[in-house]
This record gives sequence, structure tokens and C-alpha cells, in this order.
Amino acid sequence: MLISERSKESDAMKRELSIALEMIEGHKLELRDLRDKFTLKMNEIGEIDEEIRMLVSVSQEKERKHKRQIQSLTILVQCLYTSIADFECRVMEDITKNNMRLDNLSSQLRALIRKAKVIKGTELMYKQRLERRSSDLQKAEAEVDLLGDKVDALSSLLEKIYIALDHYSPVLQHYPGIIETLKLVRRELGGKYTKPA
Repeated sequence: MLISERSKESDAMKRELSIALEMIEGHKLELRDLRDKFTLKMNEIGEIDEEIRMLVSVSQEKERKHKRQIQSLTILVQCLYTSIADFECRVMEDITKNNMRLDNLSSQLRALIRKAKVIKGTELMYKQRLERRSSDLQKAEAEVDLLGDKVDALSSLLEKIYIALDHYSPVLQHYPGIIETLKLVRRELGGKYTKPA
């Protein structure tokens, strides 16, 4: 938008410059025409000095006037050229600054994209690790459940063995090793075992 506005201003200045140049050309043509007329008049009425002097005076005055106008227009044109040059210089500086900003933003964006890719890769790696650990935990839970079932089955079997041995404990009193084993089994069963009535 800035470039478009500056371009419009530049076009307006160029149009004014073109108009000024056309005016200068018109004045030059008018001056040439006046000189031609003056020369004709001088040839036609060479004997009337007073009239010639008046024409010369008027012509000179007009010529001076036109010269002043041409000088003013020349100064105006030079000012317009200077303004246009300054304007173009400012536009180029603005464009250069904007390009540098765009390059910096582009560089920052590329760095952010690289970081995002790294983060995404890290996220994927952590996700895979989490999934593996979750799977391992599920397997471990299944194994623990299985082991628990086995422990319960073995405890039940041990309790049945203990009940059977305890039933025959009066007979087994003569076997100290078996009695010690019964005591150990009772200690292992703890509060779980209740002696049948």
C-alpha cells in the first residue's frame, strides 16, 4: 500500500512536470512567433521609427516577461525533478527496509519450523515410549494377575496339605522334622488358616 501511494504521488508529480514542459514549449513557440511578427513589422514599416520603437519596446517587454516565466518554470521543473528524485530515494529506502524485515521474519519462521519439527519428533518419540511402557505395564499386570492366581492356588494347596498333616499330627509327633515343617507352614499361612471344626 505504501508503494502504491508513493507511486500515485510520483505519477502526479510527473504529470505536473509534463504540463510545465508543455507550457515552456508553448511559450517558446509564442516567443518565436512574436519574433517573426516583429521581423515582418520591421520590414513593412521600416520608415516609421516611433512605431518601430514602440513595437521593439513591447516585444522586448514581452520577451523579458517570457524569459521570467521560462526561468520560473525552469526552477519549478528543477524543484519537481528534485522532489521526484527524493521521493524515489525514500521509496527505495522503504522497500529495502521492508525487504530486510521480510528476510528476518522469513529466517525466524524457518527457525521456528525447524524447532517445531524437532518438537514433533521428540513428541512422537515420547509417545512411542509411553505406548511401549503402557504395553509393558499391561503385560506386567497380566503376569502379576497370573502369578497371584498361582499363589492363591498354591496357598490353597498348602492349606489343604497342612490340614491333612495337622490331622495326623499325634501320629507324626515321633517325626521331629515334619512337626517343624508344620510349624513353618502354620507361620506362612498366618491368619488365613482356620482350623476346621
